[in-house]
Amino acid sequence: MGNTLSIRQSVSWRCMESSEGARARVFVALENVRSAHNVGSVFRTADAAGAAGVFLVGVTPAPVDRFGRPQPEIAKTALGAEHIMPWVRYESAAAFLSEPV
Repeated sequence: MGNTLSIRQSVSWRCMESSEGARARVFVALENVRSAHNVGSVFRTADAAGAAGVFLVGVTPAPVDRFGRPQPEIAKTALGAEHIMPWVRYESAAAFLSEPV
């Protein structure tokens, strides 16, 4: 599998609910993107584009590691967007795709 960037539209998603009502929202999903700098750049771009959130799938690094430490490579390129954009991590694409929308 190669790196994947996908856009997913949703009317409601339980972990990223907002007060916007039933308006369709756009989410960004990153699957197995290994470069933390690229992940930070996508966070910044998703924030600028008005995306509702970011899904991190597989080996894609998260803004905070499993020990709760911030990832400096992501912070360097995200320029604060990693603190603003809601994000959820999934261990596999199957787990991500089986989540009800």
